[in-house]
Amino acid sequence: MIGDPIAELLPEDVLRLVTGRRIGNSAPLAGCRVVGPVGMRPASRLFRCTAPEIVGAIALKFCLTPDGRRDFETARWQFAALERIAGLAARSAAPVRVVRAHDLIEEHACLVMEWIEGRSVASLLAGPMTADAEVRSWSNAAGRWLHDFHAMHRLAERPMSCAVMMANLDLHTPGAQALMANRSFVRGRAALEQTAPLVASIAVPIAHHHGDFKAENLMMTEDGLVGLDIVAHWDDAVTLDLAKFIRDLTFRSWRPTGWMLGRRYNAIVAAFLDGYGATHRPAWQGPLLWARLHGLLRFWIEQASAPPEPIRDSYERYRFEHCVAEAADALVAVSG
Repeated sequence: MIGDPIAELLPEDVLRLVTGRRIGNSAPLAGCRVVGPVGMRPASRLFRCTAPEIVGAIALKFCLTPDGRRDFETARWQFAALERIAGLAARSAAPVRVVRAHDLIEEHACLVMEWIEGRSVASLLAGPMTADAEVRSWSNAAGRWLHDFHAMHRLAERPMSCAVMMANLDLHTPGAQALMANRSFVRGRAALEQTAPLVASIAVPIAHHHGDFKAENLMMTEDGLVGLDIVAHWDDAVTLDLAKFIRDLTFRSWRPTGWMLGRRYNAIVAAFLDGYGATHRPAWQGPLLWARLHGLLRFWIEQASAPPEPIRDSYERYRFEHCVAEAADALVAVSG
């Protein structure tokens, strides 16, 4: 039996968990082979499993809390999100492909999903040997995928809930006391507050929310792009998913492995927004910049609330200060 914490899971632990279980309509699994972890993130561990009773391979994703224990709530949310997407796709005339959920092993906060073979869009965009034409093509394809994802369940336009988002930001800020005295953080929050009335007057489309849309969560396969890690099962402004993609690109370009992203940043963003169709909606610029800055501050709070690491803290503080200052200036400039 898997104990707490589960951040140090081994393949033999997972093997004991799945042996004898039914996945979907399969017979009880026997003779399983488990490999991993093949993916290690702060909030999850990913294993690959094959067995004679199932066609292909399955992915076992264990959701973790910051201290490495089972994150039951996140597992339930993500399973509910994938179930809802499956329902939307079944009713859509032109559905996009999203990883299928087979089961939820709730007592272990484990999602059982189809295994997707392919390469992430993120790895291609950051690859030193990737041609500029490929970068533009796949960035554009990512924008089209997100547009079609939203199109499966698009509602009437309305403004972003700026007041609710500001209240949520302030609710979490006290957990990172040092940020309340950081000039860049204070400047960013002030920019949000200053421009919120204008942004809250601009209607944008509402659609099913992805919640973690980034190039890393789009896989290139023989059948086209497949979306991973959908974490939301509700509707929200499409600008939030657009901003998340751009925000993640901003941070990844600061890492040593993402130095090519810094050189390609403008080209990627332009092609991505063009693929979505956002370049033809200039009124979205303010809401998009507002959502991007809000997300930067939320992410900064999360990182500042994590256990301290002197080297990481020094580097991340500089990175956040630079990104927030740049985003705040852009937002204020666009809002006049």
